[in-house]
Amino acid sequence: MAEAAKTPSTEAAGKRPGKLRWLLGWIGIPGTIVALLFLAGVHVGARHPDMFLSRATLWALDGEAQLGPTQAQDPFARRLRLLTLPTKSFELEAQLSKSELDELVERGAGPSVAELDCAKVCASKWTANHPDKEFIRADSCELTQPTPSSPAAKIVCEATVQR
Repeated sequence: MAEAAKTPSTEAAGKRPGKLRWLLGWIGIPGTIVALLFLAGVHVGARHPDMFLSRATLWALDGEAQLGPTQAQDPFARRLRLLTLPTKSFELEAQLSKSELDELVERGAGPSVAELDCAKVCASKWTANHPDKEFIRADSCELTQPTPSSPAAKIVCEATVQR
């Protein structure tokens, strides 16, 4: 009986920890912590690009800040920002006067008033009303052309925008 009582404790003391415990302790948990810190940094850098740490990082890496909706943004930085920034669906309904339509044609939304690109018109109206937010894409769009009875055009657009 004395031998039976000593045998389990000596086996437990001499047993080595398994490979799963080693992988979890040395690879899994530290890797998870490093990944969370990296993703938190990406999130903060995308949400607050004007913070001192973001500016210092851009200065050290000799890069330029991607602030606001510009056409010359780096595609990779834009994709990262779109992944981390919250978005929402927005419905835009507006009347466009003849002068606004002519101005849109001058800005390149279409070759003529009759051939305006609805998504470009929607993006233009959104950025005019919300210059600090980014227009992401037009999900559905309808542009009613002006007629002699109603000189104003009407746009109804559902879009995904930055919150």
